[in-house]
Amino acid sequence: MACDPRSRRRLARRARLAAALLLAVLLASCTSPDFRRPRFFRGHWPDTVKRKPHAGLLRVPIPRPYLLVKRAAAGEALDFQVVYLPDSEEEMWIEPRRPKAPLQVAFDEAGFLRELAGSFKTGRTQIGGGTPDPQPVAALRFSELGRTGSLQPGLYRIVTADPQGGPVPRLEPVQLQPAAPPEALRLDAILFRTCPAAPEVVQRIDVTADRGDVDALARLAGRITVFRGRDPVDLSGATVQGRSLSVPVDAGCAGPFANYRVTVSPEDLAPGSLLEAAFPSEAQLADLRPRAEIHLVRDDAGQPRYLAVEISPGRGSPAALPTSLDSPAVLLLVNGKVSRSARIAQGPADGNVFLVDLGEADARSIFFSLVPRSAAGLAGEPASFTWTASEPRREEPKKPEAIVVQEGDLEIGAGGRVLTLVLGVPPDRMDLERTMSRNRERLWKDVRCTRRSAAQVACTGTLVAVGKSQFDVYCLGEEKPCLSVGVKE
Repeated sequence: MACDPRSRRRLARRARLAAALLLAVLLASCTSPDFRRPRFFRGHWPDTVKRKPHAGLLRVPIPRPYLLVKRAAAGEALDFQVVYLPDSEEEMWIEPRRPKAPLQVAFDEAGFLRELAGSFKTGRTQIGGGTPDPQPVAALRFSELGRTGSLQPGLYRIVTADPQGGPVPRLEPVQLQPAAPPEALRLDAILFRTCPAAPEVVQRIDVTADRGDVDALARLAGRITVFRGRDPVDLSGATVQGRSLSVPVDAGCAGPFANYRVTVSPEDLAPGSLLEAAFPSEAQLADLRPRAEIHLVRDDAGQPRYLAVEISPGRGSPAALPTSLDSPAVLLLVNGKVSRSARIAQGPADGNVFLVDLGEADARSIFFSLVPRSAAGLAGEPASFTWTASEPRREEPKKPEAIVVQEGDLEIGAGGRVLTLVLGVPPDRMDLERTMSRNRERLWKDVRCTRRSAAQVACTGTLVAVGKSQFDVYCLGEEKPCLSVGVKE
């Protein structure tokens, strides 16, 4: 509907007719269930509203009719549109009559209630802390709509009832408030969502925001860089879900394991935003890595027969058991030589144990090394095992019992100093003949050694030399003396 204020004479009758038609349209639209809220009035609804919590209550906004007057695209004609905005002072509450009673509720695209079914109670409550509507400058009666120049581009509240008794229906021009700039987005988490069956494989990456303009999340994909290892990840499939930007990286969980690094440009982000993250962390990697333990199994004769290898998958996917030794991750040395032909026997189908058959060869040394891997390709810490056959124990030769001096006496005689010894001698230990002949050669004369019993020998001899000397006792099978008795002046 259009009204040209410059054509006063020509459109006077048309203006009155237009006013009547507009009145009918406004009144009809005020009761129409087809509520609409233009996108450019999105900021009119208070962003911060302090509501009192009511258990079991559903709070919905109350629509109020407004007339929007704006210039037409062509010429200087005016366009009219009835729009609905939420009441800034009141809102409706809805409560089921019985606890947990189901309610069927439907809202239109503007957030207004369209349908309500079920057993319920309703009422109105005041909104505290919302942005109040601006006070009207001056009221405009519907009867004045036909006057030339009475309507100017702007927003007018449509008043259909007035408890104070004012003229109704009427239009009250209100001042549009410019929408506040959207709050800067703050990223609070970068989450790596892993596959249920393979916790070391990342399925998607979620970048979440705890505050700020949600619409900015869709534009955030252009400022995020994701690397899988050293290769960048295509972010064309990123989608916004609530307050999260979801980036699929391996939707089918096909694997294999890979390191991920995420960086975000700080442009237009609120202070305190999380700008980078990596997967896995050192702690996560330690939990996900498989571990191996190696044990030696002997046969009935005590010889090495098998190596039992147990792989623990940790918190990652199941272990990948090797099927042969022809692999860089496995090394077996038997007697210092590389063995690739040893057979690997798998354990139970659902187990993590396998056996390495060493054969029946006489193994004197074994070295086995393994790098365990998970089914997703994550390598664990290398494990190794070393065994060397011990040498047969040799019997230490039994030391013969020693000859000891039980009694000793030195007297001065006419021919010199006379030595008398009583020796404790084990059986078949002392060489009597050699003891006597060797001491005779060393200035002893009248040397005699006689056996008193099986364990006792008496020796006597006269020393003709002056000064220090010694009496040597020789044992069977030994070249040097096994006992020497010193004699002083």
